[in-house]
Amino acid sequence: FIKTIVFVYYTMCDRNHKQIIALLDQPGNQFCADCGSKDLQYGSYNLGVFLCTTCATFHQKIGTHVSKVKWNDDQVEGMKSLGNSEAKKKYEKHCPIFYRKPSPDDPVILLEQWIRAKYERLEFIHVDKQKYNTGSMEDNLLVKKRRDDSNYAPKRFVLSQENGVLSIYSNEVGLKRTENINSTSKIEHLPCTSKNEPGRTLCNFTFIEEGVTRHVFVTHENGEVLIDWYMAIRYAKLLTLRRAYPTASEAELLPYLTKDFEMEGWVSKTGPHENDAYRKRWVTIDGRKLMYHLNPLDEMPRGEIFIGHSSEGYNIREGASNLTKEMGLVFSLVTPERTFVFSVATSSERNKWMSVIGRVIATPLGTQDFQCRALLDPSKSRASRHSWFHF
Repeated sequence: FIKTIVFVYYTMCDRNHKQIIALLDQPGNQFCADCGSKDLQYGSYNLGVFLCTTCATFHQKIGTHVSKVKWNDDQVEGMKSLGNSEAKKKYEKHCPIFYRKPSPDDPVILLEQWIRAKYERLEFIHVDKQKYNTGSMEDNLLVKKRRDDSNYAPKRFVLSQENGVLSIYSNEVGLKRTENINSTSKIEHLPCTSKNEPGRTLCNFTFIEEGVTRHVFVTHENGEVLIDWYMAIRYAKLLTLRRAYPTASEAELLPYLTKDFEMEGWVSKTGPHENDAYRKRWVTIDGRKLMYHLNPLDEMPRGEIFIGHSSEGYNIREGASNLTKEMGLVFSLVTPERTFVFSVATSSERNKWMSVIGRVIATPLGTQDFQCRALLDPSKSRASRHSWFHF
């Protein structure tokens, strides 16, 4: 079936093509069947779906394709008999509610594995093929970045979804446990983001440990395995939220599953004193947390700032106070305890950072936000090697 996939690149050329163009006006056919992009460039007549260029590329990887500029009558009939909506009813019939369906700008590994899961492995037709909602997962080949250097080492990962526990073991004799994430304090807020470094796709498991955020970067040579773990943790988080909020609907809980960070990038930051220099930091905004690191793959941030609501005295503004010298394009995050001053090179960068932070400040705190703030209390940071407001 998959090996017979044939793509047709449509152009404004003939009668059959005009029929294809007319099909694009039907409900569901205006967007890519896999990622929702509006930039439709291809059609797959044996699947009966319209696709963007990016998704068509991944389809081509899993089967033979022949590019054409003309449609014959049989191909047009194939498209008429299906279409995006009907194809989704078939290939996404049993897609779990916690499974992250990718958008056009999502990491390519999510797009590729979504397409392979739908059409190659048929995971949403045959539920028994889904490995990420079985109650537990175990893998001895996940590779974890070491804490204090750039090297990676294989670890044994064991996830209990029912208990909300992720345990990471070393490969030493006796399988010494190195990390444990429980449902109340560790898996409570576990966003994942794909980062690309040369030759690797990494997944970042982020959680709060003893008052300080901790990043665990893992990878695997098989993209399917990495995404299975990503989805398994989303399911574990959903089960945890169901237990914590039994009266909430799944639609209310889904926004709190693992997600990408709102924004990341290099920013210069200065301290609170007039003579403090600006230093380059990798800044990450994760929900209501602003974290700054020495490097993008640091296991712990250099410092963390909880971003509260405007009614509590939080604000974002251009420029700095009179006591702080300005360098480049400066903006300040005002909190009840202190004003944090940052600098970037261009006005567009500053506008983006201020816009993202401004949206956070304008959003009222939810139950999860209050819990996050409580977990980040400096008095709980017993094992941290970083102070709360470390410069």
